[in-house]
Amino acid sequence: MIVNSQIGVLLSDHFAGLCMVQLPLEDAVLSLKRELSRFGPVVESETVELRDALTRFGPVLSFPTNVLLCDCGEWTAVRSSSRISDDSAIAFGFTKQPGVVSAVFVARADERAFMYIKGARTMRQVRVSDEGGVWVWLDDGDPLPFEGKYTARRKADRLTPEIVAGYCLTVTGVPFQSVWRRPGTRAVVFTRSTHEVQM
Repeated sequence: MIVNSQIGVLLSDHFAGLCMVQLPLEDAVLSLKRELSRFGPVVESETVELRDALTRFGPVLSFPTNVLLCDCGEWTAVRSSSRISDDSAIAFGFTKQPGVVSAVFVARADERAFMYIKGARTMRQVRVSDEGGVWVWLDDGDPLPFEGKYTARRKADRLTPEIVAGYCLTVTGVPFQSVWRRPGTRAVVFTRSTHEVQM
């Protein structure tokens, strides 16, 4: 992970969750700016190299004050600084635009998930999570053509981090593990005001 040591450990786990939107960076920036502005003032950084953007991104807090967008070609990777996962909320915001697709990939030790969203509607979702020592399995929507069978007896083995990473590569063409590790990649950070939020 190309982050400085003071936030590196926390962000390593934080970036195990990922929202990808099928828009180039410039279009994703405009779309997110429109969406976030509905809730109050936002400040957009200039487009910078990913290493610089990551140093501006922290700290990870309960309230999502920063949102990072990273250029992945035809797709843009998006991550908020919220300690509470809000990938699906971000993904839904982008898909309000006609024809825009977004996908959420989570590959943590205690949670794995894949969501495919189009037209502000979840078309497909599979998720497994450790809920206090009990693994809970969710399977919703019609399987996509590339999905395997989820037949493992142990729920935790049905959707592994490796499977999630494979889905990310299949859907976006971008390796999950390398999204935040590519020197020279362009990125933008949005900062939301914590004082003037409109309801």
